[in-house]
Amino acid sequence: MFYWWPIVKDCGVPMPKTIMVRHEDAFNGKLSYAPLDGKPDPSFDTMVEGAKKAAAEIGYPVFMRSDGTANKHDWKNSCYVVNEDQMVSHICNILEMTAMTMFGLSFNGVAIREFLDLDWKFKAMYGEMPVAREFRMFVRDGVLECWHPYWPPSSINNPTIPNWYAVLKEMQTPNQDELTHLTEMAETIGKAVGEYWSVDLCQTKEGIWYMTDMALGGDSYHWGTCEHAPEGMLENYGHPDPMSQITNKADQDE
Repeated sequence: MFYWWPIVKDCGVPMPKTIMVRHEDAFNGKLSYAPLDGKPDPSFDTMVEGAKKAAAEIGYPVFMRSDGTANKHDWKNSCYVVNEDQMVSHICNILEMTAMTMFGLSFNGVAIREFLDLDWKFKAMYGEMPVAREFRMFVRDGVLECWHPYWPPSSINNPTIPNWYAVLKEMQTPNQDELTHLTEMAETIGKAVGEYWSVDLCQTKEGIWYMTDMALGGDSYHWGTCEHAPEGMLENYGHPDPMSQITNKADQDE
């Protein structure tokens, strides 16, 4: 995020107010995981104070992430910060996820962001994360290549409502006007940054669409059933909507 945020933040697409707070040692290749063991780390402490100052300026609650991850699945313990007292533990949660991941995530600091009240219909995952209307758009050289709902049904666990699948499918079906608007947003961002990227867009309860995240297209999760999915995506991650296979089979049997 420390790379793409300065490039796209002023391109005219709605984005949450954001303040980037660097971990100076990490920027110099000296990131330490000492705080996870309760050991002193002056650069970590300086970053924490900067994050608290940024959050006070934006106003709690805030959404927090590193340049590599928000660890959204653990929502209430990671990216969702309601007061200053939570700041250290939530940063450590994200730092721990960075240390544990096999995907080579970076941690060069944190982004303190305006909290968007998204149009969510239920919560899920172990951190009671709100599941909202979100879409991932893949843009190559400023042109939309394909798009997918952000949350594949296969990723949902611990949903708070029994009919979550039907609700999710309805949320994940944009009308033509919405799809045209999302395409324009994604292509505007794609033209600003160039090359191949995934662009994540979500809708607030007021109906406003925001760009909240992006990543290199080749490093992004892609529904394996898409013709543009990288080789091995379906085999490695499984079918994104296995319940649709059951439904389709039942229809065929009838």
